[in-house]
Amino acid sequence: MFECDQFASRFEIYLANNGLFSFLGPIYQFVPTPFPLNDGRRVIAGFWSDIDTRSSIPSGNKVYYQIHVNQSNTIVFEKAVAYVQQYFPGERSFNPSMIITGTWYRVGAYSYQTNLVNTFQIILATDEIRSFAFLFYNDLQWASPSTSSLIEVNSSSEIGGQAGFNAGDSIIYEMLPYSRTSYVRRLVNTSNVNVPSLFVFRIDSDTMLSVAVIMIQIRYFDHVVDLNLVLQQLLVKVHVSQILRSVQK
Repeated sequence: MFECDQFASRFEIYLANNGLFSFLGPIYQFVPTPFPLNDGRRVIAGFWSDIDTRSSIPSGNKVYYQIHVNQSNTIVFEKAVAYVQQYFPGERSFNPSMIITGTWYRVGAYSYQTNLVNTFQIILATDEIRSFAFLFYNDLQWASPSTSSLIEVNSSSEIGGQAGFNAGDSIIYEMLPYSRTSYVRRLVNTSNVNVPSLFVFRIDSDTMLSVAVIMIQIRYFDHVVDLNLVLQQLLVKVHVSQILRSVQK
């Protein structure tokens, strides 16, 4: 469990084009700073890197977000509840009142690169007392803007995407395996719950203020489209791909 009281004390979430959710304010920085950060920045990073969505890709190079409130999307709520029950069996009944989904769909790297693309999601679910974060990695073709092919080459000079959590107090943080390396693309076959490409964390404490989730807002986004159906389909698609990879292994 990744406990972080600091997340609970804030009222806004910023969805950034560069692959993360941030609290307190937007993060414009594209080259990630290693966790832990001690400057007060609260971050949930799916793939913090120099993502560039300015180029046009058929059915891609977009960042989507969706806010689901009070069972507004049955599929998404059922999946969130099922994941919590499965991966946190000791938790009491979890009935989320809000789920925020951020999807980076077939996004390219700086500058205007579209030959290699990444697809991943951050999902934040809360019942106003407990909050859980799910990180999904559907397809990671590039580790950094300097990645030139699908062939994995170890490069000590390459700063790969960074994934994980940071509470901003220089103490509480979690960095996913392979972060900041040329091997970060391996997250699609890695997990903390034995399901390739899925990472699940609890990111609150029992003293979380209910007003924090009631007043959540989404700010600072680029190329954002409100497409509920796309998010539903992508969530299901990612789940299916995890099962297929698990069977193949």
